[in-house]
Amino acid sequence: MSTLASIKLPVDLINAARQDAGVFSRSISGQVEHWARIGQALEAVPGYSVDRVRAALEGNFDSAVLCEDELRIMDDLLFQEPTVAQRKAMARIGARAGAVGVNAEDRLVRVRADGSTEVLPE
Repeated sequence: MSTLASIKLPVDLINAARQDAGVFSRSISGQVEHWARIGQALEAVPGYSVDRVRAALEGNFDSAVLCEDELRIMDDLLFQEPTVAQRKAMARIGARAGAVGVNAEDRLVRVRADGSTEVLPE
């Protein structure tokens, strides 16, 4: 007996999964399964809301509302060593026009369309 089933998904979701799957060294189906498990876990956690998750994804989440355990988990996730595939993906993203990062002098910079960088005002 097979433990797999087929379902229809929107093409844009599959394309997004294809892109992220390469970054995280997963298959496309593995990426969709990962997203589904995250959603399932979030819905099962008391106190979490879609608004809280959306705010985090949009960069508008205030970490001051996190409890001590949540802060520890956030720190652990933020400071994990990235995989080789993740490093390559970050390099591609960082080289795109409009990308923002920190230069060797620890100054905030933005990548211009020509590939050069401009230092942003502090």
